[in-house]
Amino acid sequence: MLFYVTVCLLYLINVHHKQIPRSLRPWLTVCAPRDPKMEMQFNLFLTAAFYLAPLLVMSYTYVMIAICLWSSTSQTNTVAES
Repeated sequence: MLFYVTVCLLYLINVHHKQIPRSLRPWLTVCAPRDPKMEMQFNLFLTAAFYLAPLLVMSYTYVMIAICLWSSTSQTNTVAES
């Protein structure tokens, strides 16, 4: 069954665009920039959006947790020493 689906899709890809049924066009579309400069900008955006932004959010969160824990530990130590 998978073989027949693959053959049909390969046939549809090789035929003229108007012969492809409208219901299959979204599945055969590739969304990618065509301009090399735009591709570089797109890759930088993806890197920032999916790597750097979460990294900054997690770093900030962990620093705030560490500050909270250290401040509570220092208050506990001063109370215990008194």
